[in-house]
Amino acid sequence: MPPLLPGHGTLANYRQLFSQQNIGRYLTNSLWLAAMTTLLVPAEAEVRRLLGIPDNVALAAHIGVGYRAEDWPQRLTRRPVEEFAFLERFGEPLG
Repeated sequence: MPPLLPGHGTLANYRQLFSQQNIGRYLTNSLWLAAMTTLLVPAEAEVRRLLGIPDNVALAAHIGVGYRAEDWPQRLTRRPVEEFAFLERFGEPLG
């Protein structure tokens, strides 16, 4: 398996992370939705085959990109935090 990045040092890994974050920011500002995952590692061989990725290219992450099929909701509704967040043990109220 090739190294994650050429040089595979800390600086190179940070550079990769910031690059992925910048892609996410750009897409979000352009009203696209994006989700990044590194969970492809167990299926790397199949991903390479499906997408035609050569062996000399390292797979660091997958960024799925899309857009909403419907309009954004105009008003969001949320449950009170006290209904789903607890202190110390499940069921113990926050306050």
